[in-house]
Amino acid sequence: VGDPAGGDTFEDCLNKCLCKNAFVKIKKDNIDTNEKWNNYTWHDDTSLDIEKRDNTKEIPCLISDFDGPHLDECLCVYKIPELKELYAKTFTEGDSPGVIYRELYEKIEKAMKIPEGCDVDPRLTHDGVHYLILPSFFYTLQGLQDIDFHLIIRTFGTDGPEIAAAINAWSEGKHPLFPQDINKPSNIFFPSSSLWEGRFNQETGQYSLKPDPRITSSDNVGSNELNEDGAVKLMESTKCLMFQDDYFWWKNNGYNPSAGKPLWITHQDDRFHPIFFDDNIHNDANDSIVSVRERQTSEDPYSPLSGESIRRLQGLYLVRVPTFEAILDQNWFLDKITQCEQKLQTSGAQIE
Repeated sequence: VGDPAGGDTFEDCLNKCLCKNAFVKIKKDNIDTNEKWNNYTWHDDTSLDIEKRDNTKEIPCLISDFDGPHLDECLCVYKIPELKELYAKTFTEGDSPGVIYRELYEKIEKAMKIPEGCDVDPRLTHDGVHYLILPSFFYTLQGLQDIDFHLIIRTFGTDGPEIAAAINAWSEGKHPLFPQDINKPSNIFFPSSSLWEGRFNQETGQYSLKPDPRITSSDNVGSNELNEDGAVKLMESTKCLMFQDDYFWWKNNGYNPSAGKPLWITHQDDRFHPIFFDDNIHNDANDSIVSVRERQTSEDPYSPLSGESIRRLQGLYLVRVPTFEAILDQNWFLDKITQCEQKLQTSGAQIE
């Protein structure tokens, strides 16, 4: 949580994670010209204007379900340009309509806070006050210690080395919530050779993966640039990897799912069940962050799925993360992994 190099503070990120789960409705009649943001109501038909709100009514719930509020006229606040620009990073502050969620903000902020008086390893925090990584992530690694899994961290940001260092600190027993004597997977570690950079060729659209140029290490000097088949083989043979994905390719292609972070699926290979967690996975065929590429066998080339087909993979290969829930529930990721595994068994993993 937090990406100072990318311009987002810890507080910005907490506000944005709540904003991404707040829904409003477009108001079509009975518009009060004296009411702020009078062209919208919350999804429960209550006013966005703090001064006009009926305080006897409950605060409209945030909606974390992938399918949304089941109302065609509802829109996520984060996807309304005029509201996002003004309030996304300060959603629960000042004159923002989201100030009604301030109590929830304070609850998740507290859950991310390092215990007072704790001399914490600096790799685990940006500001010395809050954890860099959700504790539920580490509870997940601990819960998977008896399962053979590979850990691939995917980021559009510049924070890959910091995330890798924080995970290494946890692995070394430096995390206050997970002391050295608590059992944890012994092979979770990110050497400098685990950091890679994925890019799409601007002219051909071909994907390639190469060692992260920011890392100068004898471990990856001379490593070959990999195509997407090579990238998959690397993931299958390496326990821990960190990829910086191609944000500008995604942005320049209008945030279309086909241009997002690639997830590769080979249907006739049941050795692995890839599960991709991201808070920007949307129930929108034209706007989501993961590009699913499929093939039948390892001898075939990959081909991209449509945005609509990608959307239908939620809960099987893709999991949208409402960050505030994952902060408050230490078993959140483990529960979703179990649900994906159950769905794989019952669905036969057929993609249409």
